[in-house]
Amino acid sequence: MEQAKAEVTALSVEPEVGKIYKGHVVSIKEFGAFVEIIPGHEGLLHISQIDVKRINRVEDVLHEGDEVEVKLIEVDPDGKMRLSRKAVLSPGSENEGGGRPPRRDDRPRGGERPNHRERAHS
Repeated sequence: MEQAKAEVTALSVEPEVGKIYKGHVVSIKEFGAFVEIIPGHEGLLHISQIDVKRINRVEDVLHEGDEVEVKLIEVDPDGKMRLSRKAVLSPGSENEGGGRPPRRDDRPRGGERPNHRERAHS
């Protein structure tokens, strides 16, 4: 009876950003692993968020069925969840490396660039 109550409660729980979950690897892809953190809720653990050091292949660290502690770092507007094991191993490290650097607002974009032909003939 307690098991049934726990399962019903788990189904009604919404994942919380910033919280650490003990999940299970449900599938492995070249770019990361999908981890179910609570029944019916799985997110992407990107290869860059699996360990504090660079890994070559997801399978070098994780396998389907493995239990893994991850931190929910983002839920996008579509409900897709981004997870980080790196944040559990070394708190704060989920923001280091592996991502694109922030855009500088002073860079010209798209149609704002000067035409190189006009500069050459001026």
